[in-house]
Amino acid sequence: MKTGIKVATTVAAIALYSAALAAAFSIWGPDNQSPALTFIVAAIVGSSAAVGFGIKRLRERRLGTGAAEGRERDSSLKAQASAFLDVIIIAAALVAILTIFPQWISGTTALVILVVFALADFWIRYAIQANSAE
Repeated sequence: MKTGIKVATTVAAIALYSAALAAAFSIWGPDNQSPALTFIVAAIVGSSAAVGFGIKRLRERRLGTGAAEGRERDSSLKAQASAFLDVIIIAAALVAILTIFPQWISGTTALVILVVFALADFWIRYAIQANSAE
């Protein structure tokens, strides 16, 4: 498929997704929210995944890391597998903390801690895997 068609399809999908998010937010959100502002926020949220995947694809093409038997891919998969187990354990610990001490930490703070931990855990493990592979 040509790149122009892919971009047009992605933009159309983001617009439809954003419209659906905006409609849902306008139904269940606050009454005094502007429809244009709601659509803009939904477009930013809806396009973030597509932009992230696009950046990932460009990086894979430029660095050659998308190859099925590449060293970088192998390091990434090992780091992902190890980090996933750590994230599951930390998530269970945070749920226990939230259950036992509900006033000690909020759910939003626990979620931010989990996301930051997951990102840091992956990138540290990836750096270790990449350096040991050399």
